[in-house]
Amino acid sequence: MLYYKKKKEKRSEVIILKVLNFNSDSIISTYYCDKKIPYVIPIESNLCFTIFIKDIKNFICHHKNIVLVKLYRNKFTNVKKIKGKIIRLLGNTMNSKVVHDITLLRNSIPYKWNKKIYKQVNGIKKKKNIFHKKNRYDFRHIPFVTIDDKDAYDFDDAVYCEKNSDNSWFIFVAISDVSHFVKTGTPIDIEAKKRGMSLYLPLQVISMLPDKLSTDICSLKPNTDRFALVCKIHLSKSGDLLNYKYFKSIICSKERLTYSQILKIWNKNKKLNFISKNFFYSKKNFFDLYLVLKKSSLLKNKIPFENHDSKIITNKNLNVINIINKNRNIIHEFIELCMILTNYTASDLLLKNKEIGIFRVHNHPKKDRIIEINFILKKLNLPLLNTVSINSSEYVFLLKNIAKKYNYNFIQNILLRSMKKAVYNPINKGHFGLSLKKYTHFTSPIRRYSDLFIHRIIKDIIKKNENNYNYYDIKKMCDHLSSVEKNIDYTERWISDWMKKSFLKNYIGCIFFGFISNINKYSYYIKLNYFFIEGIIRTSKKNQTFFCDINNKKIFFKKGSVYFLGDYITVKIKSINLQDNEIELSMV
Repeated sequence: MLYYKKKKEKRSEVIILKVLNFNSDSIISTYYCDKKIPYVIPIESNLCFTIFIKDIKNFICHHKNIVLVKLYRNKFTNVKKIKGKIIRLLGNTMNSKVVHDITLLRNSIPYKWNKKIYKQVNGIKKKKNIFHKKNRYDFRHIPFVTIDDKDAYDFDDAVYCEKNSDNSWFIFVAISDVSHFVKTGTPIDIEAKKRGMSLYLPLQVISMLPDKLSTDICSLKPNTDRFALVCKIHLSKSGDLLNYKYFKSIICSKERLTYSQILKIWNKNKKLNFISKNFFYSKKNFFDLYLVLKKSSLLKNKIPFENHDSKIITNKNLNVINIINKNRNIIHEFIELCMILTNYTASDLLLKNKEIGIFRVHNHPKKDRIIEINFILKKLNLPLLNTVSINSSEYVFLLKNIAKKYNYNFIQNILLRSMKKAVYNPINKGHFGLSLKKYTHFTSPIRRYSDLFIHRIIKDIIKKNENNYNYYDIKKMCDHLSSVEKNIDYTERWISDWMKKSFLKNYIGCIFFGFISNINKYSYYIKLNYFFIEGIIRTSKKNQTFFCDINNKKIFFKKGSVYFLGDYITVKIKSINLQDNEIELSMV
């Protein structure tokens, strides 16, 4: 490599002398044919070269088809001589299905099962008396219920509660015993560890476990015997944690209910045809328990961020026809509080038994981030955060103060950006967002490998067995799972944003409302309110209509207008570039 400096721009540049190795075996490209010479151009904007196709006999490709190309491993120094062959035709045009396939390939997400895994799953299915209750507590008399979304299909948790004569509470949280069927070192376990967690996309779900396990054998289906790890939690009347115990058990869920159905029960809906009268009052107990959990000293300082999830509706041709915002209700919060409490007890059990485990760690925000937030809060006449020792209760206080104000979404957005990403770590360091001194993941073993691993440790504790887990192996696993989670979050967000933008192509020229979410030197970003997606307004150096003051977080326009970060403005959709997944806006 040859390094040199440009005097005018004062930056280093390099010249590539030789390609030593390729990062990927294949590249997603667009197919062209000019004068009977077939070639492809990578869809990635940072790959600025042409690949000439050597052999195309196995595929019938047309102009601008989306293809997967494998490069020939010849050593070259001239990028004009890059050659490859088409190994897969992804689609005729860039539609939602093709985008799903492209993103999975681009982010190296495994989505196929090998023969060994199918063989192991079939072996589990053929076993007789698969759910025998030997060495397990029989909790089939307890009327557990699963509460989930209407379109959910894998049920890994079920709950039940009862109030005692002294006004204290018993909560029973049953979590599917996936570890009974997925043993360490088996083909399914190796693949599950590689995948790390399930990926939920608008058009498909890439499960961590094979469907036969996740939707059938391990799923807590109603009126069906299932293995579970049950956590029995004893709470005081004020919500303080008194005691807890874990049981290796067999359960039988009595009902499968949705969040909206439970809400109808809480609202005393008289037309309850979907639920038996025998269980009506036990579901009413959930409401009383919810009020107790809300006041619990352990859970009350959880930062109340609102989720802006969207449901994308497609037609038969997989084109987006509508986007619906998912509204969370208090039932979502109730189940979430039950799961947080259970995860807390799991981490406490690990620490009490001095076990090496996988803890969910969320570190405090950096001081410079808090100083940036305080600069904005001061402009808005809002209470400032403590820069010396920041506490999550300050975030809670701030969000409650502005709950009904117009700039709530903006303040939540900057608070979220100030926080670090939660990661997995073999050493417990607490969870800032939940305001807990210890925390782990235990309640979703069907969807997350970290939970499955914690199940194995807790079962060893119940049996009083010694385990041979090594700190360095656990650290390696934590790093892998954190990396996988980051990749999956990016994939889910990228595909969701692309599908939203493909829908908004119908609204080019229409006016929307949003707030200024970020400011750069020659551009600024607007987050549209309803779709909660960002667009960019930029200007060229030659025709500059505005000037951005990055340090003071404001924009000066030639006409004399001044806007600050967080101000709400009306914008018009100018254009949408689906290839780069970008919306360009203009100020109205």
